[in-house]
Amino acid sequence: MGNTSLKGCCPFPGHTDSSPSCYIVTSKKFVKCFGCGSYETNPIKFVAMVTGSSWANAVKMLRDKGVKSLPAKAVQEVQEAEIRDEVKSMLALAFNTVLVEAIDKKNDPEYAFAKECVEYIESRGIKLDKDLIKWLPIGILPPWVMLRKHILANSERCYDYIKDWITADYVGSLVFFYHKTPTEISRFKLRADHLRKDKTSKDIVYVKDEN
Repeated sequence: MGNTSLKGCCPFPGHTDSSPSCYIVTSKKFVKCFGCGSYETNPIKFVAMVTGSSWANAVKMLRDKGVKSLPAKAVQEVQEAEIRDEVKSMLALAFNTVLVEAIDKKNDPEYAFAKECVEYIESRGIKLDKDLIKWLPIGILPPWVMLRKHILANSERCYDYIKDWITADYVGSLVFFYHKTPTEISRFKLRADHLRKDKTSKDIVYVKDEN
């Protein structure tokens, strides 16, 4: 791969690499292990992941190693960025998990709010296969009481992020995830055509995200 890449044993947690299978490709700005499939494009997130530390500690570590492009104020900035990333990642996982549950329990009254969404997905030619859906960047917006069950941390931040849309008009919307990198979510899109009487017009909104 030329002199713009490094090859070595996988440093990602949970993978014991018996032979070098991980590449750091500096020219394309990514790290990928072809053994376990782990992939990362955010260098701070990568250092935090392989050292088992926070993003802020990863910045401190890099500064101590002489990375001069990271000013002292970067520590505070990445602390906030890490929380934002965690909030979006948890919401995405929760939205997707509830959609998978709704498909699995489509006759359960608790998931009646998801009926139109599940039917809409199927009408678009997507097979209602749980093993397929859980790998797609989609989910469903459930009532907060159900969403809350899947939020493991920063529940207040998660609620603040999505509260404007947890309403009678949008609960049951299909949620799409947009990524700024393959491992980081930038924003969410809600599609609610299937919830409207007039299903010929589009109802698409984006969740507000200042970042």
